[in-house]
Amino acid sequence: MVPINDIDHAKHLKFHENDRMKHTATDSSSKKQTESFKETFESIVMAFILAFVFRAFIVEAFVIPTGSMAPTLMGQHADVTCPQCGYNFESDVPKTGIYKTPTVEEPYTATLTCPMCSYPIKIDALNQVRPGDRILVHKFIYNFSEPKRWDVVVFKNPAEPQANFIKRLVGLPDEKLFIIDGNIYTQPNAEPDSPWQIQRKTQREIVQRTVWQPVYHSAFYPLDEGASPDRENQWQFPWVADMPQSIKRVNRTWLQYDGSTPTRLDFDYKQLSTSQVNIFNKSVNNAIGWYPYNQLTGEKSNEPIEDIRIAIKVVPEPKADIAKQGVGLTFMTTGRTDGLIAVPIRAVIDQKGKITIATSSNESPDTWQQRATSQIQPLPLDRASLVEFWFVDQQVSLWVDGQRISTWEYDVPIQKLIQRPGAPIFPQTSVQIQGVAATITQLDLDRDLYYSSGPNPYRKALGVLYKTGSDRHGEPAMLQTDQFYCLGDNSPSSSDGRFWTDVNPWIEQRMLSDKKQVTGVVPRELMIGKAFFVYFPAPHRLTPTTMGIIPNFGDVRFIH
Repeated sequence: MVPINDIDHAKHLKFHENDRMKHTATDSSSKKQTESFKETFESIVMAFILAFVFRAFIVEAFVIPTGSMAPTLMGQHADVTCPQCGYNFESDVPKTGIYKTPTVEEPYTATLTCPMCSYPIKIDALNQVRPGDRILVHKFIYNFSEPKRWDVVVFKNPAEPQANFIKRLVGLPDEKLFIIDGNIYTQPNAEPDSPWQIQRKTQREIVQRTVWQPVYHSAFYPLDEGASPDRENQWQFPWVADMPQSIKRVNRTWLQYDGSTPTRLDFDYKQLSTSQVNIFNKSVNNAIGWYPYNQLTGEKSNEPIEDIRIAIKVVPEPKADIAKQGVGLTFMTTGRTDGLIAVPIRAVIDQKGKITIATSSNESPDTWQQRATSQIQPLPLDRASLVEFWFVDQQVSLWVDGQRISTWEYDVPIQKLIQRPGAPIFPQTSVQIQGVAATITQLDLDRDLYYSSGPNPYRKALGVLYKTGSDRHGEPAMLQTDQFYCLGDNSPSSSDGRFWTDVNPWIEQRMLSDKKQVTGVVPRELMIGKAFFVYFPAPHRLTPTTMGIIPNFGDVRFIH
């Protein structure tokens, strides 16, 4: 039998033991919580450090504020869809302080012109304004490789280093650069007697495909047939057949060729250039060589068109007549291959798959000189084939289903480039179809990016050759070591190397060793990196009057 005192003593010991264990468990839990909080805090701090390091040295996000790179990259813009033809395009928006700021009670309205069918579209700028593209920029890539011509680059503004600019890199160190008739020509500084070379965007195919500017795409045929009372001038389909009885329209946007006789479709540029639109009580000609993005705050410049792309998608229909099996296409345009006078240029893919590129002359239009030939399989029957004709940057090429199959290049001496008149407003453009009956499901015409000299021909612009009548003036840009020359894709409305007139004194003294030319160039030290990805385009709206919140995954893209 255990004495009472011993029992009480045992209970007392057990109580203290339990109490000690509770305190131990509490202390252990508190210690674990402290360690967990410490680890979490350290993880957050480390994440911030890594984010800052990543942002500072690897990749940084930027927002495009303006339209100097449109349509490649969009600044703040109005998203517009034509109610007649369904074409979707972007336009700039008025800058605050120039026009009255819209309000809900008194919304701002403007009239835009559809680039495809010239229909006047009234928009409510308050409800249709969208933010610029958000992009990612490689910040380390130029530490391991040299910048390449045609890269889209981000750099510090030489006049205001606190501001970031985004442009396309067109001029590299240690070369002279001249902009003539919208194209880029260069010569090495170390070889002053070497011939000037045109810089072809086709050397990087994806770049050329990115900068093609639509003139007219057949898929966008207006519901009103071009005769709406809202139009000041009647619109007509710009591809005109020389044998209209052999070709007719089906399904609104398709053309049906019956195979009875070769039929040529000529593009009527003037049909798209005769309409007018009223913008802010000013009547403005709707020219061909214009930028739809610049309709509200920019100038609708009538840029010349010389370099073009024709794309036609045909579906031949099988026929019993063996002699007419297959379909053939003939593309024609005019270009100044001799440097002074525009001459006919022809690219043919016949019914047996033989390809011929040839040029003629105005003196002997029926005499053709072969420039390149090749052979492929005939275009398949009862299956769609996309055939493209490119005449761009002194190069003629033919493409089938995205593959280049024949090319001819030529070079014009710099003396002839300087002497010849300015680029023609409109070239002769046509495509002929012959052979079996076929359905044309796509017929597109695009123009090349044209680096203009600006709206004022007497304004000094670095590296630009001006042509006014017989007068020629302008000097090449002289790029020294570690200097670059950059231009915007939206050439008429881009503040870039052509027109910079100031340079920050600190940058001039420390980064520009050649004081003969200090404006218009970007020192290597101001290069931030290469833009490579649009990760967040302007989002969609639930309704026209609500904020955009729906991610626009369709416009997420790599930058070229």
